[in-house]
Amino acid sequence: MTVRSLAQDHTTAKTYRVQIVRAAAAPVITTELSAATRCIAGKVTLTATMKNTTAVPVSIELTTAFGKKSIASIAPGKSVSQAFTTRQAQIAAGEVTITAAGQVDGTSATATQKAGYSARSCG
Repeated sequence: MTVRSLAQDHTTAKTYRVQIVRAAAAPVITTELSAATRCIAGKVTLTATMKNTTAVPVSIELTTAFGKKSIASIAPGKSVSQAFTTRQAQIAAGEVTITAAGQVDGTSATATQKAGYSARSCG
């Protein structure tokens, strides 16, 4: 694209050539996440299951109201589950959050995903 500019004195003109370059698409990390509760020995256990649906290995940080867990590497297409012992006979509804990170086409990428779980009583 060419832009022609005229100065305030209306006699001086300058022509500029502008090239518009589209930025490359940002790298994407994709995962599937689910959360469930169950009763074990009268106490609620929260389980988070994550599947890496990206074509590269990813690291994961799981965060819940009952603790955090880091997983160094999950291969493409693989799943991992993590149980969190609540030590409580009942819990309110809540959510699990994961942050996934990896290298996509040589560029660092991250993604955050949440999954909810229902209130549970084991008593």
